[in-house]
Amino acid sequence: MSKYLHPKDDFGADFHKSAEKLFESKRLRIVIFLTFVMMVIEGIGGIITNSLALLSDAGHMLTHLFSLLIAFIAIKLASKPISHHKTFGYHRAEILAAFVNGITIVLVVGFIFYGAAKKFIAPEPVAAKEMFFIATAGLAVNLLSAFILKDAGKKDINVKGAFVHLLSDTISSVAIVVGGIVILTTGFSLIDPILAVVIGVIILVWGINLIRESSNILMQATPKHISLEKVCKDIKKIKGVKTVHDAHIWELSSNMYTMTGHVITKDIKVSQCGNILTKMNAMLSKKYNIGHTNFQFECK
Repeated sequence: MSKYLHPKDDFGADFHKSAEKLFESKRLRIVIFLTFVMMVIEGIGGIITNSLALLSDAGHMLTHLFSLLIAFIAIKLASKPISHHKTFGYHRAEILAAFVNGITIVLVVGFIFYGAAKKFIAPEPVAAKEMFFIATAGLAVNLLSAFILKDAGKKDINVKGAFVHLLSDTISSVAIVVGGIVILTTGFSLIDPILAVVIGVIILVWGINLIRESSNILMQATPKHISLEKVCKDIKKIKGVKTVHDAHIWELSSNMYTMTGHVITKDIKVSQCGNILTKMNAMLSKKYNIGHTNFQFECK
């Protein structure tokens, strides 16, 4: 670590427990393997059965696999120590990965809609029985994978992106199972491209939300659940603080909040400023989970 960096600036130590990250990476490895196997099965099955819905789900699983791989790589990068070149460490790699995942989802949806349009214009028969069994297997794998990642998806935006993929995969697998039953019982083959469009719309909505959430962090926007005005009012309640200005709060990475600002006090000793700062940091950490601050004191 650079001699110019304070030990508390090691964001890996302050915000991410190495044991938790190791556990997340192990779970990701299992889900990556399951997803890859099922993606290959659905891709081959979609071609054999002539099912666009299966092929669409296989394409969605490809983006899901991409999401999982980037999440895994991002966790490894985030565990690297900070340096004098990268004083905030590598945590933003997770947000960049989430943003790329969102873009990839939108591109895959375009492919799904294109294939669906072709099938609406020229309907083709579908091997519904095989489609049903493959979709059922995909549903089982998605449910198992979602169960493995359910807790990690609550803490990390990048793992959350992978978890969102799993949920959408699960919904699409249920739809394809139902579609297979409809074709078997009624012969209505247009249900296949209809399901593909429905799956595409669901994926698109989640992809756009993922892009919006990750881009807000990249643009250093104030976290949506934190009110800058309310935070400043709470700081002003601390004895010795007159007012706060030029305040900024942003999210470095998943659940890693930082704050800077100017604090106006009376003409007091430097030691008194230290006591005020200690109280401010304790309040910000407990009430808002803001773990890294940088305040400049001004006496008036």
